Amino acid sequence: MQEEIWIPALPFQILALDRLGFAETISEAILDNVYQVIDAGGLTTQTKQWDSQGALILAIANHFYYTNDINWLGEKYSGLKRISDWLSRQRKRTDKKIDNLSIPGLLSKGSLSWYDPMYWKYDYFYSHNFWCAGGLKALMNLAEHLGRHGEKEKFEIELEKYKQDLDDSITNVYQNEYLPAGPLQRDNAGMIFNLYAFYPLSLYLPEFQPLAKTVKWLLDNYVHDGGLLIDQPWNAFGTYHAILLAQSCRYLDLNTDVLSIIEFLVANVTNYQGWAEGISPLSRKGSVGDSPSGFTAAEWVNLILDLFAEQKFSGPPILLKGMPIDWLKKGVKANDLILFFESTLDIEAILNGEILTIKWDYKSNSDSLPHLFLPYPLKSPDQSIVTIASKEIILPSKSGKLELQLNLS
Repeated sequence: MQEEIWIPALPFQILALDRLGFAETISEAILDNVYQVIDAGGLTTQTKQWDSQGALILAIANHFYYTNDINWLGEKYSGLKRISDWLSRQRKRTDKKIDNLSIPGLLSKGSLSWYDPMYWKYDYFYSHNFWCAGGLKALMNLAEHLGRHGEKEKFEIELEKYKQDLDDSITNVYQNEYLPAGPLQRDNAGMIFNLYAFYPLSLYLPEFQPLAKTVKWLLDNYVHDGGLLIDQPWNAFGTYHAILLAQSCRYLDLNTDVLSIIEFLVANVTNYQGWAEGISPLSRKGSVGDSPSGFTAAEWVNLILDLFAEQKFSGPPILLKGMPIDWLKKGVKANDLILFFESTLDIEAILNGEILTIKWDYKSNSDSLPHLFLPYPLKSPDQSIVTIASKEIILPSKSGKLELQLNLS
């Protein structure tokens, strides 16, 4: 962790701790402590880092999905509701001195979430709104688990209105190249934080062009040898920022770019504990920000484990999405992966020519079957396999072995 708990990093750090088996010890103690920061008005931050609002909701939601402890969730629910009430009030404030058609319905100006206050920039940010919308989406699911169906409907209505305001603003600002960090901004590395709408929030499908084009813009203009240059405020290669880009590439099925970013990070480790927040473009040493960064370490864990099994709070896991093809050719294997709702997974796969061989064992109380994301489409239709998309299938059982012929052309 950071030397201080930083809420924008919390959902990623809690997620990594839970996946490594610390759900009922370290994770729960941290969340029980951080929950106390929610004040009577639903505010979690005194520095106007508005993404903290949604980040705390998601951290608590993800932890519940691991422990399945409904009583613990019930104890936290009233605070999460206060956050949603704060969000609704703030979006509807009329004292924001609106002078731009892109701002109505969004949050007031806040601080972009760099850990160090010396780098804070005060402006409107899409990432703040994406996180808060993602928090509402998570609250809908939590309300359903608690049997509070009326409140779920309330959150759903608020989320629909919020996303409409976001979409109106994005339509007004997007110029077919990238989505800037905020409606009053232009080209700068702060736009990397927009990608939270892809990962981990899944607010938009991969086909959503303002974000898909932002990924391409960053790859073409900010990435060198796999490193992501953060021009403001550091002029350094960002580490957890690069992993966010890698996760977005995984979301878009750009596994070559996923591998490039992974190889850059492996080649430029700061020390035996991981990475600094920023890596010098000249010395390639960790030189900026928290070092080692608990945020980056957590996101490294999450990225590698997501390559084996991407988890959904509603729906089955998706296996091997974004897994580099070079790794598949050598063979990949993971045992005893801890998944949502006390599920586990063993998985082994190898790509030999056009034959993908996969062996899996998914232990879960759910009736749903895991999905498999293929590196290439199937060569010919197989009546025994349910196809979701050209490269996504439903595995026929919770445990088994398959040999699949793929179309490499």
